[in-house]
Amino acid sequence: NDRFDEDCGVGVCKLYDDSIIDSSVLKTDLYGLESISQVGAKKSDTLTENGYLRVSDVSDASFEELTHLSGFGPKNTVEILFSARAQTTGEIYLRSEEYLPDDSSYDPVFINIISDGHISSMIWIIGVYDSWSGEYVDFVSKNPRDESSVISEFLSWVSNYCPNRPIVAYNGIEKDFQMIHEHAVRYANEYTDMWDDAWHFDPLWWGPRQDNAIFPSKTNKLRDVVSSLGWDFGTC
Repeated sequence: NDRFDEDCGVGVCKLYDDSIIDSSVLKTDLYGLESISQVGAKKSDTLTENGYLRVSDVSDASFEELTHLSGFGPKNTVEILFSARAQTTGEIYLRSEEYLPDDSSYDPVFINIISDGHISSMIWIIGVYDSWSGEYVDFVSKNPRDESSVISEFLSWVSNYCPNRPIVAYNGIEKDFQMIHEHAVRYANEYTDMWDDAWHFDPLWWGPRQDNAIFPSKTNKLRDVVSSLGWDFGTC
């Protein structure tokens, strides 16, 4: 058997300038042809048998060339080509005419939450980057028994400084936006309607999940997307 066991992975360890150590395990199907969206073991074998040995070979192929291969229909071939080209060029490929909010007009606010879990009973930090002022603002809980101050202070700030501005969070629809709503209902209900009516934008939802864009990363995890675009995840 010339394939890796499906349960094995490749360990990756990074040491950043500030002495932070980051370790992760990458699945073996994130390498080679199977790293391309819509390409599994069978399509990988078909590509190899027809002379497409690397991701760059697929990237250079034409739509007509790939659709002549067994199992390559028009729809999945478009996905395969875009994914291969995104990986090869390190650029995001748009698949529709939908556009991101114009940040020159709306000055988005970017947020990220640190909590005690995906279904959170405690929000420890809400980190904010305000693109209008260029400042970072942190709302931090300093008391493990105080579950309300962080959400109240954050929503008060949003109410004062973010009217009609997009609030952006990666994977926000499944995590950050919902978590803030739940905590608003519990601890700051006077802001619940304001938060629910706010302009929320999730790049992960808008891009791959709504088929508007393909990221150049091998997965859609934020760490991988950031690295594929040439940024250092440890400093983001």
